Amino acid sequence: MKSMIGQIELIAAEQELAGEIVFDVLTTRLEYEQGIKNGELAACIMESLMNRKAIPESRWLYFTDADYNPGKSKASRADLFLRNARTVEQMHRHPHFLPYLRYFVYGADLPIALKEAFLEKAQDHWVRPSELAEAARSLVRSFNLPRHPQNYRLNDAFYQLALDCGCEEGVARAVREAVMKVK
Repeated sequence: MKSMIGQIELIAAEQELAGEIVFDVLTTRLEYEQGIKNGELAACIMESLMNRKAIPESRWLYFTDADYNPGKSKASRADLFLRNARTVEQMHRHPHFLPYLRYFVYGADLPIALKEAFLEKAQDHWVRPSELAEAARSLVRSFNLPRHPQNYRLNDAFYQLALDCGCEEGVARAVREAVMKVK
């Protein structure tokens, strides 16, 4: 699988939409009308990305393949989301879909220097999964990333990064578990 750690190529209309979307609705309070508009923007860009098949395979599998959903659930993230959203269109408009859309467009939510350092290590043909997991732990410490047992975002961001770097799912899972153990 080809590695892709940064932003995907967007056409002009998608770039404009992405610039208008408020991706972090957890820290930004939107009025009702703003939330509705934000959902419409997200649905528009998602439709365009899907029509163009512009989302990298690793990012798409992260969302749609049950095997890429570590944990107790036997369903994919998309399946779990659709249980509540009922339709794909409603899912794309939902505020909780924005982290997935952000990942589809921009990649793992980690500093670019960290992503580049991890990619360099992951591209070494002789690197063992245990060495990659240790590299992830080291990067968490050296970049002084907030780590708390409940910080699932950090664990998932490293899982996403490993997938984006072309790692197999099992290796990405090992990286995720290593990050979960960083104190």
